[in-house]
Amino acid sequence: MSVLSSDTGRFLSLAKIDVKCRCGKKYRVAASKAGKRLRCKKCRSKIQVPGASADGAISMRSRKAILAEFGIDADSAEERYEDEKNRTYNCSVCSCELNEAQLKTSYGEDGLICPGCRTDEDEGSKSKSDGVLDAWSKAGTPEAARRQALTKGTLILVGTTCLLQFFIPVWGAGMIAATLAVFASSHIYKAALQG
Repeated sequence: MSVLSSDTGRFLSLAKIDVKCRCGKKYRVAASKAGKRLRCKKCRSKIQVPGASADGAISMRSRKAILAEFGIDADSAEERYEDEKNRTYNCSVCSCELNEAQLKTSYGEDGLICPGCRTDEDEGSKSKSDGVLDAWSKAGTPEAARRQALTKGTLILVGTTCLLQFFIPVWGAGMIAATLAVFASSHIYKAALQG
């Protein structure tokens, strides 16, 4: 862990490593000295600071010392990590095991639900008419857009004709309704293609 010094702009290391000489003298050195050699002030022998190996990695002993500085027990943290790594997640409905890819999309109000159970749940909540309406109104393809424009245009034609026949003759109501239906259908078709 490092902190930026305000006056120099350099990083100051806060992590410390405990080092003990064979003469019994104890030292506490910065983690940046890991892997280096120090000279004991008492007996003048060289002390190897535990830590960095030839490739620059910190030894497990140094990691444990650094984690202990932050109040973390390295052994229990490693056990929890292994438990979490080997943990399996199951669907709360059918108890099937969920893989890592399914896990992200499986969270819900009722816990973890696998894609199969979620599909069954969604189909059960929709009525039959909802499914038919969804099939007719799916946007994106030209055929679906044509069907949607034709269906809504027909509804506009019939509804407008029925409404206008009370005010003007039927042939006039039909002409006005047909013009309105064609105009609306072309806009519906374009909107359906755009999604």
